[in-house]
Amino acid sequence: MKKKHSKVGLDLIEAMTEVRDHLDEKITLKELSDRIRPPKPMSKREIKLIRERSIHASQGAFARMMNVERVTVEKWESGKNKPSGPALKLLRIAQKHPEILLEDGED
Repeated sequence: MKKKHSKVGLDLIEAMTEVRDHLDEKITLKELSDRIRPPKPMSKREIKLIRERSIHASQGAFARMMNVERVTVEKWESGKNKPSGPALKLLRIAQKHPEILLEDGED
């Protein structure tokens, strides 16, 4: 005799199937391109404001938080160099969520 499932049981099976299917999905480059844009360039003034007003750190301390040399922060703030790639992305994140740079990085 076939076993009948209750409505609750069927709902539970359907929900678990949806979770399994969701976990198996991967984000494609197309989907990512539609959701995430490259960060806009950042001015020397914006960088200094993040460091001084949001993080309240010296250039040396800010450099350690960013995992760069102090001279790099100095050059960004003087306009001699511009952050790019991962550094620019991290600065944009720090601009919105400065507390992230104050975390210890250990999980």
